[in-house]
Amino acid sequence: MADKVQSIWKRYIGIGNNEINVLLNLSEQKLNEIDLEISKYILAFRKGYVSYFPGGAGQYGEPIIAFSEDEKKQNELQIIEKMKQKLYFGQNSKTDLNRSQKTLLDC
Repeated sequence: MADKVQSIWKRYIGIGNNEINVLLNLSEQKLNEIDLEISKYILAFRKGYVSYFPGGAGQYGEPIIAFSEDEKKQNELQIIEKMKQKLYFGQNSKTDLNRSQKTLLDC
């Protein structure tokens, strides 16, 4: 698996000269010539279809990739819901949450 990834990466760099140029400037046609699947993800990145679920408390954040504007909106709504659940049902109790909300509102 690692050899396959390295091979594809080398092909992209061979055409695009460096990773930044590949991610930002290489034409869609050139991206597709090398690997259609990876091309989809690069194009999603360029179009701003990548959202992130934030990390914290020892956990890494998680990129969530969409392939259309509608899918991105759905993902962002799901992220908001997950964040609400984590806030209300995570490490903080509702009492702590209410106390911190009152403190913020009192400022």
